[in-house]
Amino acid sequence: MTRGELVAGLRVLRPGVSFPEASLGRVVTRFRGKGYGAMAMREGIRIAREQYGAEMLRIEAQCHAIGFYERFGFRVDSAEFLEDGIPHVEMVASLVP
Repeated sequence: MTRGELVAGLRVLRPGVSFPEASLGRVVTRFRGKGYGAMAMREGIRIAREQYGAEMLRIEAQCHAIGFYERFGFRVDSAEFLEDGIPHVEMVASLVP
């Protein structure tokens, strides 16, 4: 990694853009397993809660990453489907304590 190199990205979408609930866009990283995705998820959840008053989040997750998202309170909420030939599921998480 070089100084200033992008290692992860995350979009926080307000309720009604992709789903009725707030949602997190794709986390993209070339540096998997180093904690950058987890840092982005924590910040995305904070932004959804504070800026949009979100009580729920919904995402479309690649099936191989289900365990990663479960660490943040997400649970599977759909049958498996293909997106771009890759198995996905919808997952939801409550942001209400």
